Amino acid sequence: MIKDPLRPFRKVGKWGYFLRDIGIAFRDPATYGGETIRQMRNIGVDSVPLAAIVAAFIGAVTAFQTRYQLFGGVQLSVVGLISRQSIVLELGPLLTGLVLTGRVGARITAEIGTMRVTEQIDALETLAYDPIAYLVVPRLLAALIMLPVLTIIADAVGIGRDCDCRSRRSR
Repeated sequence: MIKDPLRPFRKVGKWGYFLRDIGIAFRDPATYGGETIRQMRNIGVDSVPLAAIVAAFIGAVTAFQTRYQLFGGVQLSVVGLISRQSIVLELGPLLTGLVLTGRVGARITAEIGTMRVTEQIDALETLAYDPIAYLVVPRLLAALIMLPVLTIIADAVGIGRDCDCRSRRSR
């Protein structure tokens, strides 16, 4: 038997209020401006090495697997075309998003959880800062700006590694 049949609707309502509060917090750029730049560094710049390493491995594996699956008489340009399409359209964005979700999501969760336990969020409210504008909006903006940039970098690294593996394989 269902204990609270209205629970899903309450959760949707809480998310609706949360999204409304984020929209309201966007009206105060003085609160989240400087913090957004710092979060862009934490989310984007600090994630470049990990995204590049994953993309390099994906580029190499894609080159080897494409060459292996096709018969030996296929030109390397066809292998490169297939590999490029799979990296740019599928593997680059997907794996960059997964890596960013794991690394950054864990960091943000730990950071905000620690702030809640040490009552720093309550202190922000006491100082008349909107916690949504100071904590949520900068991280949201930084993620929205830096994810496409990291995806482009990962695609470039993956394609470069793909070309390197194809040229070494053909020798």
